[in-house]
Amino acid sequence: MEAYYIPSISDLHIGYECEVYGQNTTKLIKNIAWYPVLVKINAEIGSAVGFNQLPNLLKKGYIRTLFLTKEQIEAEGWTSVTKDGFVKGEYRLMYGTIIAEDRHIRVMNITRDKDVIYFGSWKSINEFRKIVNMLEI
Repeated sequence: MEAYYIPSISDLHIGYECEVYGQNTTKLIKNIAWYPVLVKINAEIGSAVGFNQLPNLLKKGYIRTLFLTKEQIEAEGWTSVTKDGFVKGEYRLMYGTIIAEDRHIRVMNITRDKDVIYFGSWKSINEFRKIVNMLEI
């Protein structure tokens, strides 16, 4: 079963991936359910939510974010080598849960005697992409 959390308003930004509860109008059948969306300045029907809509959606509890998963890490180009270890080029990423809902990540440069270049917590794919980009991986 997938685990989700409700992000705070300070977590949200343009390009943020989350799910919104509502009606997906891109389909002929109009179901009310959770739909994956991307936060954009201007919303495109069914695939995005406008930045100005976020406070109201949060207030109603209609936004949730998937906790970072193995599948998301692999989709970003990392190769799984152990249950909680991944490799991409000269970097190794160790991903684990220390305390419930607090995923600790360690990124090491394996060509430099396994130097740890980052240690911290990432909740979702959004923080994952931001830190990996900052580390220039």
